[in-house]
Amino acid sequence: MNDRFINSLPIHARKRVLRLLHSEPVEVVLRKDRKTKWGDFRYYPEREAGLITLNQGLLPEAMLLTFLHEFAHFLTVLMFGNKVRPHGPEWKYTFQEVLSQFQKEEIWGNELAKSIRKYSKNPKATVNTIPELYSQLVDIKSKEGVMLSQLRFEDRFEFNERTFVLLNKRRTRFLCQDITNKREYLFRAAAIVKPIQKFDNE
Repeated sequence: MNDRFINSLPIHARKRVLRLLHSEPVEVVLRKDRKTKWGDFRYYPEREAGLITLNQGLLPEAMLLTFLHEFAHFLTVLMFGNKVRPHGPEWKYTFQEVLSQFQKEEIWGNELAKSIRKYSKNPKATVNTIPELYSQLVDIKSKEGVMLSQLRFEDRFEFNERTFVLLNKRRTRFLCQDITNKREYLFRAAAIVKPIQKFDNE
């Protein structure tokens, strides 16, 4: 058992997670933080076993939610086979069932527990598309920025050492333009960006 993983979880969730891991052949490994994902899952049919990898730098609540997300993938494969859509109705149903075991406020804290209950009604493939929940799961201050959804249209910001201007919103994403090459890109609402201060003489 990976003690580092268990000790990275909220205290009141640890025994419940241990019970899940003791009931199924799933290994959990902590990895160096990846920019594009918090975790992933692989299934090994020859052993009927699963491997879950998680970013080691996640906050405890984000670690727990990501683990439950990936664990639901494992159960989905067992119950429905590996031909179903990764985040289709089978996974959503399974994730909701798993998440229902972790609804107590003592696990998440009062405010986050409310967001988790709301999220569990229709879970998404990634929490990046839900700014309210995302902001409760990450330490935004340590990232030296703000969520893109906090800016106003025409505001400028830096992202990956490039400068953009926020143009408008398209459904769940924001259309932004690179100031240098004039190309337009779609950003997630929860993208962490560095605002550029405006001056009166601009």
